[in-house]
Amino acid sequence: MPFRHPVSRLRSFFSGPWSLASCFFLLASSFSLLPCCSAQEKPKKPKGKDGLKDPERRTTFLAGESAAEARALIESNNPLHIDAVARFFREEKKPYRERLAALRALSLLREQDDEEYRRVYPELKTALSLEASRGLGSKPLSEDETEMLLAAISWHADLKYDHARAALEQYVDSKIQRIRTIPLPARVREGAARLLAKYAPFGTAREVLWATLVERWEKDSLRRACFDSLKVFDKDWRERILAVPASPKDSWLTELQKNLSESK
Repeated sequence: MPFRHPVSRLRSFFSGPWSLASCFFLLASSFSLLPCCSAQEKPKKPKGKDGLKDPERRTTFLAGESAAEARALIESNNPLHIDAVARFFREEKKPYRERLAALRALSLLREQDDEEYRRVYPELKTALSLEASRGLGSKPLSEDETEMLLAAISWHADLKYDHARAALEQYVDSKIQRIRTIPLPARVREGAARLLAKYAPFGTAREVLWATLVERWEKDSLRRACFDSLKVFDKDWRERILAVPASPKDSWLTELQKNLSESK
């Protein structure tokens, strides 16, 4: 057999069926066959299971007045633990601040396990609605009540509960808020404006957002929240905003229109 220099052998290898391009193609194909998670998909947290002492742990938790353990129970992702925290939140006799802590813990399910987030929702729906509607009353909201309202209304909006949309619209609506003797906290109104984007393309939500955006006396932060949500409702939002007659005294709208014109 004639001697061939190693370089000649390599040259033949890469110029034949096993060309360099072919090698790269096969390598890339082998990686594409490997199991992987999409950039947008999050690995699902496995469901927790009961240990020997877990039933007693839940009984002790529900018998007490503190929700200090609620977060740990939720993070276990054990459906029985999740149901226990949901029950604690629903019990109106529990201290209000502890119920708020339980609801904050339950809200972790939004990122932790969407399946559990949706599963437990019907159990919470009535209690969430009572808290989400607190802003419709005439009494001032405490800091805890504001936090509870925002957490409750966010859960409703995530699952597009229609009755909650009506409350959100009232919280944003300039005409309704103008006649209130005690104004709603700015955080509630801004949060409501952002949550209305989840109800696109619902007509009345869109109308309320537009009406509030053009009100010169409203706070800039609320108008910005309305502006951000309207981008979800209207593809021609830029043209519509540029077409709004802006008062020379309306510095926020004038500046917005100027920026939009320059960025065309």
